Amino acid sequence: VAIIVISVAVALSGSGSGTDGTDDNNDQDKERAMFLKEILHDVSGDLLDESSTPQNLAYEWILIEDTQISTLTANPIKIKARYIMALFYYATGGNTTWINQHRWLKPDVDECQWPPLEGTRGNWCNDGQDMFGFYLDNWGLSGSLPKELVEFELVELTFRNEIDFFNGVIDPVIYDMVSLEFLQLSSNVLVGSIPSELSKLTNLEFLILGANEFDGSIPSELSKLHKMKRLELEENEIKTDMTQFVRLISTEMVDLAHLELDGNQMFGSIPSEIGRLDKLSK
Repeated sequence: VAIIVISVAVALSGSGSGTDGTDDNNDQDKERAMFLKEILHDVSGDLLDESSTPQNLAYEWILIEDTQISTLTANPIKIKARYIMALFYYATGGNTTWINQHRWLKPDVDECQWPPLEGTRGNWCNDGQDMFGFYLDNWGLSGSLPKELVEFELVELTFRNEIDFFNGVIDPVIYDMVSLEFLQLSSNVLVGSIPSELSKLTNLEFLILGANEFDGSIPSELSKLHKMKRLELEENEIKTDMTQFVRLISTEMVDLAHLELDGNQMFGSIPSEIGRLDKLSK
């Protein structure tokens, strides 16, 4: 009888922990999932749990495939950065070309090294490894920009030749990127009036909207962009009184060094106030 009791006790004690460590692994997986969700819930909320949303897909990628975020001691800032980059991939139609040519979603590669190293201001991350800017030209984007992109506090944003993505309208998420200093949206067949909402981007120094199909007048609200150094609105269908426009910017955009308006339907004469823009070269 004693032998039977001992055998049962051993069997029972073995069944609690799993001889192959499966239970321990399951507990670790659950703990990691909770750890990640707690951090990322502050970024995307309940969308993390909605099946097949870009947010859910990005979370699942971090949880299951990402080898750089493998422990509970991972830096929350790093987790958020990789999540938002993965989210951008799923929200804007990322494909195998992104993975094969641009290393996007490569689990063993730092997210700062996913895209190609190009852009008017250098790399995608600054020296402190914070995301710095996006430069995408004819990548065939689809869908829409995720609102979470604002978390990066980007300095530079360039989207060129992404006609189908914008469908004639600037994505409103851009208006919340108040850290931007450089915004280029040229050659996207954007239509209608230039949005006055761009005036929210008060840190802008470079605004490049050339080669679109904007019409109407230049909104006076753009004069609030006091840090503007380069303004390119060429090759649109803008109709603006040149006299009034120059008088307005001559007192508001005092650092303006480059202005392009050719290829539009401007009227009126250039007033003497143009002389106040003493940094203007073109």
